[in-house]
Amino acid sequence: MSVKVFFVMAPPQPDGPDPEWEAERMVFVKDGFALLALLVPALWLFWHRMWLPLMAYLAYLVALSAVELTFGSLVSGIIGAGCAILLALEANNLRRWSLGAKGWRTVGEAVGRNRDEAEYMFFRDWAGQAASPHKPGEGRPDAAAPKPQPGQAAQKPAAQKPDDEPQIFGLFPEPDH
Repeated sequence: MSVKVFFVMAPPQPDGPDPEWEAERMVFVKDGFALLALLVPALWLFWHRMWLPLMAYLAYLVALSAVELTFGSLVSGIIGAGCAILLALEANNLRRWSLGAKGWRTVGEAVGRNRDEAEYMFFRDWAGQAASPHKPGEGRPDAAAPKPQPGQAAQKPAAQKPDDEPQIFGLFPEPDH
């Protein structure tokens, strides 16, 4: 049983937030290999209305023809096969990038054995979040912070980093102060 991950993309909203309008137009983009992008890349790009990547692909074909004329069919075949596999591996990420350039935004991730199951799981959780708009500790005074029990020491809230402080990456994540 293989599990697939989908990125959920929501379109730009013309007249402010409307969850029902947004839900009807959400797109689930699979994370992973796109077989059709390997087999028929130009049609795949055209189908998904990815005009800039399609133009780049056509320019690549012209350049590949020039490589074949200069170096022969073996070299162009190796380059062509490598680029076709690379496109198939990155096609869905390219689709997410293309949607993002058009104003779409990633609103979440969905996991399932297939797209239908992933959509079901995502919208089930999404509807649950819409039913309870307040998270614990946000916006409601009765859920602000857990009160200590008698005989229990009050806990100091963890200090939060300011947003302008850079993220720390690497094997030894200690800030240089």
